[in-house]
Amino acid sequence: FAIEGLLTAGDRVSLADSVHEAFLDWYRTQTETFAATHSADADDDDAGSADGETGVGRSPVRVGLVDGLLAEEWLWSMRAPGHTCLSALANGRVGVRPVNNSKGCGTVMRSAPFGFTASPIELAAESSFHTHAHPTAAVSAAFLAHVIALVLAGDDLAGAIATTRSVIVDHFPDTHQETTRAVDMAVALAADGPPNPETVESLGGGWIAEEALGISLLVALTATDWRETLTRAVTHSGDTDSTGAITGNLLGTLWGDQDLPADWLSQLEGKPTITRLANELAAAFP
Repeated sequence: FAIEGLLTAGDRVSLADSVHEAFLDWYRTQTETFAATHSADADDDDAGSADGETGVGRSPVRVGLVDGLLAEEWLWSMRAPGHTCLSALANGRVGVRPVNNSKGCGTVMRSAPFGFTASPIELAAESSFHTHAHPTAAVSAAFLAHVIALVLAGDDLAGAIATTRSVIVDHFPDTHQETTRAVDMAVALAADGPPNPETVESLGGGWIAEEALGISLLVALTATDWRETLTRAVTHSGDTDSTGAITGNLLGTLWGDQDLPADWLSQLEGKPTITRLANELAAAFP
């Protein structure tokens, strides 16, 4: 959904607002049902409307139910969404920051696509504030997005992390400390080679933004191959789906998808959609 927000902004709204609209689309998939929502929207379309809107918080130029992600029924399955994201998006209003103090890792999990844009730090931070008001969440999301941007430009991962650390300290002089502390620990631990679960857990459980970022950087810095590295990313007692996802973002940027295990890909839900969005993102933000 973050990628769809980037792809559909055009000239009508900022990228950050378009991403926020896309987050509201995602919110519908976790709080409504596919059948009921599409039936109601079809009735609304038949009746017509003065402003052309298709729902709360949605622009008339949004992709809409007929050809956007909301048209894909598999995305309407409940995915144990985080309470922070749900409560923050419940008002259905674009550009409104939530009233919370959360630095949950969800904001980092979705920030990799912003590394394709011209302003990865600013966009990742602003998009983080759509759901998570704690500044560390924004800094950690921005850190990952900037690392992605540098790797896309040809840097190796270690160099991208070092450069990003310097940029982040300058960009967030008063709020970077929790994030850079976690990054420094990850870099130091990576010097000893691939981590075991106890080493991973010394960075925390990955439930909060800086911990998930640190764990993922540690595992990616010590990467061997897809299977072993992603297995290490999820072999701990914390928020394993999050650290696996973020590590996958990093490895995908470094290696592409050519050597992903075929037996994993054969079971991947929504693979055609994921592939299409990835290709469209790369084409739109070369």
